[in-house]
Amino acid sequence: MQVKNITSIDFSKTKKWFWIAIKAFVTLLSFYFIQSQFKDHTIAQSLDIPDSFISIMILQFFLMIVNWIMEILRWKISIEVVEKISFQQASIDVLGGLTMNWIVPLTVGDYITRIAAKRDKYKATSAIILNRMIMLFLTLLVGLYGLTSLLNVKGQYLFAGVIILAALLYVADRVAR
Repeated sequence: MQVKNITSIDFSKTKKWFWIAIKAFVTLLSFYFIQSQFKDHTIAQSLDIPDSFISIMILQFFLMIVNWIMEILRWKISIEVVEKISFQQASIDVLGGLTMNWIVPLTVGDYITRIAAKRDKYKATSAIILNRMIMLFLTLLVGLYGLTSLLNVKGQYLFAGVIILAALLYVADRVAR
């Protein structure tokens, strides 16, 4: 009769199931919290839900998935300069970063998750910073357009805003090099 050594236990499977159990527990806890908040009818009564609520929610869900896919593709394109990754790995990076942002403040979880599995951490960090600078530029550009439309401002402020954004792009390009 042969006795197995205790050190021959495969901890990788145990660790995998442990993390799955933790994730399932957090998910169930989140659903319970949301359900308990709506069980108190004061919250549900304070919401003035329009007739088109279901169609708006379906559209919002669809646009949320489109946004995630675009973010995954943007990350895949920006990190492929550093190393080749699949769409599946880019999905894990992006969605894992979104999940970590629930725990860690100021999008630090997103940075940690995206950098963690990369070989060259410095170039991956540069890719993230460049990615964020591009999004900042687009956000500022659209925000500037919205602000000028809201305030009904004519060309001089719009021209000044474009100059400022061009300067930001120039600085971002110099920093990236």
